[in-house]
Amino acid sequence: MKNLAICLMLAAFLLQVAACSSTQSMLSVEKKMDSARHWDLLANQVAQKINRELVRKKMFTTLVYVRNSCGTPQKCAASPTYAFDEGFHDLLTSQLVNFGIYTSSTPEEANLVLEYKVQTVYHPPEQSNWNSFADDGHFEIIISSSIIERSRYFFLCTNIFTIPFREYWQYGIPMPASEVKLAGPLRAPVSVPASKQGLSR
Repeated sequence: MKNLAICLMLAAFLLQVAACSSTQSMLSVEKKMDSARHWDLLANQVAQKINRELVRKKMFTTLVYVRNSCGTPQKCAASPTYAFDEGFHDLLTSQLVNFGIYTSSTPEEANLVLEYKVQTVYHPPEQSNWNSFADDGHFEIIISSSIIERSRYFFLCTNIFTIPFREYWQYGIPMPASEVKLAGPLRAPVSVPASKQGLSR
């Protein structure tokens, strides 16, 4: 009996250690996104979760429409769109179709509208680090996919990734302003000629 109690205590201790190490491992693992292949993997994950939710609620014939993140029902214009927006839209639509989900080509016919957005976090470089790469800082992106039904979230999936600094433009992220240092004495501002005005009578 005493040996059994010791074994149970040892098993509980090992489970606690395993849980702590697993949590530390999850916190230390940093998900990276640096290829279109990673976009497709994320699209597959989102489509799989949506399919699971539709099956759980027995909504087998529900029509889903994927809306571009620029917010328009049609294809985004050249100015508001960017590489990830177009690529992820097509990949996500393809993954929904592959899972057998009825996918609509127009929002008017759809029962549910799937939207996604990208939020960015810029981390400036460490002042004490003179490494050439670290001098640029780095970006993190938060990608959220959601379906709202009757003012309530039917589906919500959020992921955080780090991205290479050189690929920030693919996510529609404006380039962070660089620091400007003055190398010489300040110059007096150049006067601008006043515009010609009419005389009032």
